[in-house]
Amino acid sequence: LNAFQRLFSARQLCACRRCLTRSPRTWLAACVLLVLCVHYLLLLPRPLLTANSDAARQRLAGSAGPADSRDGSSQRGSEGGGGNSDSGTPPRHPRLQFACRRSDAPEWPVDLGPLPAGQLKLRSDAKILLLVDNENGPVTRQLINLLEHMRLSYKTAPTWKPLPHLTSSDRGRFGAILMDSLSAYLNMDRWNRGLLDRYCRDYAVGQVAAMLASGGGGSGGVRRRRQQQRRRRQQQKLYRNGRLGDLPVWASPVSIGDLINSSSSGSANIGIHVSRLSPVTRLTKSGILAELPLPGDTGAGHWMTFNTSHEGYGYVAWFKSSNKANGDSGGDRLATVLSDSGRYDGIARVIFGYDFSPWLHAALLADALAWTSRGRFAQSLDRFVQVDIDDVFVGPSGLRMLPNDVDALVATQRRWRSRFGLSGFTFQLGFSGRYFGRGNPAENAGDARLLTLRRHFLWFPHMYKHNKPHTYAISPHHSGVYPVHEPLYAAWRSVWSINVTSTEEYPHLRPARRRRGFVYNGVRVLPRETCGIYTHTVRLADYPRGQQRLRQLVLGGELFHTVLLHPICVFMTHMPNYANDRLAYYVFDGLFNFLTCHTNIRLRWADPQRLATLYFNSAHREERQAPLWLSPCADPRHREIWAGPKDLCARLPSLLIVGPQKTGSTALHTFLSLHPQLLPSIKHPRTFEEVQFFTDPNYAKGLLHYYSYFNYTREFTVNFTVDPGARPIYFEKSANYFDQARVPGRVKALLPSARIVAILMDPAQRAYSWYQHQLAHGDPAATNYSFYQVITSDDAAPREVRQLRHRCLRPGRYANILKRWFRQYRPRSVYLVDGDQLRNSPAQTVHRLQRWLGLKPQVDYTQLLLYNKRKGFYCYRPVLSDLTVERRPRCLGKGKGRRYPAIDEASLAYLRTYYRHDNAQLYKLLRRHSYKPPGWLLALQNGGKPVA
Repeated sequence: LNAFQRLFSARQLCACRRCLTRSPRTWLAACVLLVLCVHYLLLLPRPLLTANSDAARQRLAGSAGPADSRDGSSQRGSEGGGGNSDSGTPPRHPRLQFACRRSDAPEWPVDLGPLPAGQLKLRSDAKILLLVDNENGPVTRQLINLLEHMRLSYKTAPTWKPLPHLTSSDRGRFGAILMDSLSAYLNMDRWNRGLLDRYCRDYAVGQVAAMLASGGGGSGGVRRRRQQQRRRRQQQKLYRNGRLGDLPVWASPVSIGDLINSSSSGSANIGIHVSRLSPVTRLTKSGILAELPLPGDTGAGHWMTFNTSHEGYGYVAWFKSSNKANGDSGGDRLATVLSDSGRYDGIARVIFGYDFSPWLHAALLADALAWTSRGRFAQSLDRFVQVDIDDVFVGPSGLRMLPNDVDALVATQRRWRSRFGLSGFTFQLGFSGRYFGRGNPAENAGDARLLTLRRHFLWFPHMYKHNKPHTYAISPHHSGVYPVHEPLYAAWRSVWSINVTSTEEYPHLRPARRRRGFVYNGVRVLPRETCGIYTHTVRLADYPRGQQRLRQLVLGGELFHTVLLHPICVFMTHMPNYANDRLAYYVFDGLFNFLTCHTNIRLRWADPQRLATLYFNSAHREERQAPLWLSPCADPRHREIWAGPKDLCARLPSLLIVGPQKTGSTALHTFLSLHPQLLPSIKHPRTFEEVQFFTDPNYAKGLLHYYSYFNYTREFTVNFTVDPGARPIYFEKSANYFDQARVPGRVKALLPSARIVAILMDPAQRAYSWYQHQLAHGDPAATNYSFYQVITSDDAAPREVRQLRHRCLRPGRYANILKRWFRQYRPRSVYLVDGDQLRNSPAQTVHRLQRWLGLKPQVDYTQLLLYNKRKGFYCYRPVLSDLTVERRPRCLGKGKGRRYPAIDEASLAYLRTYYRHDNAQLYKLLRRHSYKPPGWLLALQNGGKPVA
């Protein structure tokens, strides 16, 4: 057919038709030719027939125009390519082929009835509870990776421990239950299992679980052996008579050797049939026969198959066994994905008989979460795709585009628009005019051809030497977008009016599933995806780690997962990818064909402005704000492209005093500043010694703003001949860091190895001290309301009273707050100061702290801190540059050590009751992490009696 279409144009075919109407002999010859063509087509292999018929439809539709003979995806032979040439003849290039097959197996009956609505019809949050039997197992890692791909919020909890709180007031905390091991769920203790099942019935929450023939590996040593022994006992208990616990389902393992088929390409694989009637399939196309490559080690060589006769269960996917003796009443069909509509026990379930490494199981997992959650976790079927071509006109001779490559670029746009539904699709070309016309004569002709057809594409500036304004840009060498270079954003906004860009560096290049967008200085930054081809990958035969690696990346690999699970994808390619072997067509033609064949995804295209609007309208709140600032020194790529001060990493603080407020944090900051090795931050005219960078709105000001607090020179007075290992330590203090929910994560991201110091004093006394502080500053709520009225007020009180109550009470809930810090930093990196000891004996307290920090030399603070009877607090004597001590002491400001009446008995009794549970949790937390509880906490736990 290809040769026939190349021989005759559309006009010649029309003339042939007129000829056929006049001569009966010609009619007879045409009929014979038609019969021979049909006979030839029937003898062709199925994938080749599909590929040729698709190409024929495209040519007959005329979608590619006169440039079709040079099109990058037209049939030019097998997967082998040729190089570029100076003659301008179209090079042969590879095409990725696969079998797109439909299932011809008889359909099994499924339950199409509605899911249970829940007994109480209560609401639940859009969060997933991930119950794991093996916290470090391969199935757990696969589930976490897929949830991060789908950008779903989740909480991980082990099955052998008590369940987390499932409800909050009248709302459920989780909208779906996901489990890495169904056997662990079925063997949970009766109390936890009953709580979980009742929650699922009351809140109409479904369950999704994997059932493996044998568990995957975990951490080594004793813990791993214990896990294996526990799973072995669970399996032995579970497989009595083959029934899955109390469910009406029977399971049996099947060897992979019984499932291996031979594909049309001759490679061994597993063919799985997807039901045409199952209500679970949404992203996954129903009625397909998916050919999966042989799995790795995570399944131990076996799949689980299921059998049931209950009418509430349905078969979502099954395969045919080569050993019919293992089959059931349905012949040689073995179900591997099972759905439960909830008729049996009121809980909707989807059970997988293998892990989630096959691409089909990843797609069905997204469908299962959407089905069991009644659409709460359902994603749109639309996938917006944008393809950027960086470094246009850039490249050495031999890697640049020829005129036929440019024509193929235009033809590919037209073909993708008509074939894949990408209406209006247009390549985005990165203009680098400085390198125009620097190739050989044929390549210079390609540059000229590209300018002739320039109106067929959209262009964006890829160099800084541009005068024409744009709205979308990519910085050269990927520098300045992230880590953020503030002058670049200012120039983009004021000079070129650019408000959309993209980067693959936020927060890191790898792993790709964690890339996110952000907004900074009015510029919306979209996450950019890589597609496995770069500037150096121009020929398929030379692809790193072999051609099979690229094939796996496209057909069910990382690239497939990116489009399957991300609603908006901006792909980065380069000009050499569209010359030579034209690997860009190899990748995207194969990807789009694979998606069209196996999924219900609708490919779409939109310009960068609309893409940014769509992305940030549906993104999480964190992505619509400033980015999470990471240390440029922690990532080698970030360190290489960082355009800011090169001494930033040396200036960032490694010690933070986080408060809370009114616990003596200012005094501790002042006393530590006396040590010559500790360099405090520069004072701010409004917040004084507090930087407050990690709280809003200062966090949006960026790294250079934070750097400005430590960009100073102070003589370092430690004698390096005596202490050669001593280095200056920058530190800062901000008392409002302690109880802000987002601060621990922000601090950990920028200062991963920092040390944290917090001060714990009696929360009742701290709350009263804060009220007196606000009263001294003329706060209207403190002036018009007593302390007891403030702390006992409800939500109907005036707004200023509620805010004051919040600031009085919340920072004193130490247990919950410290748990947030311990999730980011190990307890050995967090130092807790007893607030009463800091007030009564600061010299001993600071001396213990300097030993914990390992400071050199050890300063004798008994000579530096003196008690002031008039002020009722300790003052200090500064250390001079020659390490001598100033004779005249200095005291803190007049607002420090303020005297006020004692707290009234009613307020104290109320606060003791309010903090009783929190103090008990704090005591357990400190004991668990080997901290010595403060004296006031020991006294409260001892019934109010002082502890020596």
